[in-house]
Amino acid sequence: MENLKCTTNNCEFHFKNHCTASVLEIGEKGVCKSKRKRAGGAYAQAIAEFELADELTPLLDRETEVQCNCKTCAHNKDETCSASELLVGDGVLSTKCFTKRNK
Repeated sequence: MENLKCTTNNCEFHFKNHCTASVLEIGEKGVCKSKRKRAGGAYAQAIAEFELADELTPLLDRETEVQCNCKTCAHNKDETCSASELLVGDGVLSTKCFTKRNK
């Protein structure tokens, strides 16, 4: 998926609102199961984003496979996300897919 935007904090795959994971897994209830806490936390993430050169940002727009196990989402087609865009971000208790639409 090319139009994947991630606004989460403290994830090793997050760089400048991009998800760099090659496979993103969305679980039941739309929870992002691919999130991995970054060593050093949100501070380390801010430093990494600051140090990442703007010239390298287009390289982050690579294809990411989105596996969806959320059976109640209208975008779930054979356990693959069929949405044209995807927004993942921090919820109250977990990192979630905010593009999830109930059937």
